[in-house]
Amino acid sequence: MDKKRNSLDTDSTTDTTRKKFQVGGQAVIEGVMMRSPKSFTIAVRKSDGQIVIKKRPYIALTERFRFLKIPIIRGAVVLIESLYLGIKALSFSAEEAMDEENPETKTFGSKQEKKQGIFVTLWLILSLLMGFALALFIFFYLPLVLVELTGVKGGFLFNLIDGLIRIMGFALALFIFFYLPLVLVELTGVKGGFLFNLIDGLIRISFFLIYIWAISLWKSMRRVFQYHGAEHKSIFTFEAGEELTLKNTQKYSTRHPGCGTSFLLIVMVISILVFMFCFSC
Repeated sequence: MDKKRNSLDTDSTTDTTRKKFQVGGQAVIEGVMMRSPKSFTIAVRKSDGQIVIKKRPYIALTERFRFLKIPIIRGAVVLIESLYLGIKALSFSAEEAMDEENPETKTFGSKQEKKQGIFVTLWLILSLLMGFALALFIFFYLPLVLVELTGVKGGFLFNLIDGLIRIMGFALALFIFFYLPLVLVELTGVKGGFLFNLIDGLIRISFFLIYIWAISLWKSMRRVFQYHGAEHKSIFTFEAGEELTLKNTQKYSTRHPGCGTSFLLIVMVISILVFMFCFSC
């Protein structure tokens, strides 16, 4: 991406101004999505090496409606927004990376996307139960790959198979990350209290780490993880006030302290402590 200037430069004109706000993002299929306070931009590398960039103005709901900044409510709203933008970005990247028919006609406002709006919204609500990383994998990337393997190209049958796979994915995730840990703790003979919550929490974290490790073995998913590291490097470069070039990004780490996946793991650890000490009676 060394041939592309930082897509977020339009939000600021000087290094001083650029440092006044934070940027975030996520990896998508063969690219990254970067988000600033006033817009988000998606860059996707096509099979011929061309980099397609799409930018759309976007102001967070918490900025448009002040009452949504109330603690707890704010967190839920931010999570829903992140999931919504994440899936929209993945949808666009999938079209650009996998469909070579007519790349110039792909837009965010297409009729197809509008028809899928209600469906996506319903799945966003269910995705909250799984966490950000798990939701993106099970509710979008895995169904997309599985439907592609069927050979079905669009239409009612495509949407039907896609929906059924998403339902099965949700049921499987709910079983593995919620029901199965409770069953395993019951098998230990521990009945409630501090030790019960400790074992339950450790099992859930173990499942999460095994899940991350397992999907990293998948070549396609490992490629997405690589772009995740590229996203972190890009953010480090932007925060340093430097131009987003390959040379500048190479000196920065792929591990960023603001990583959402790391945050998810921290939340899981904190939840273990809370349940151990507050719900042990």
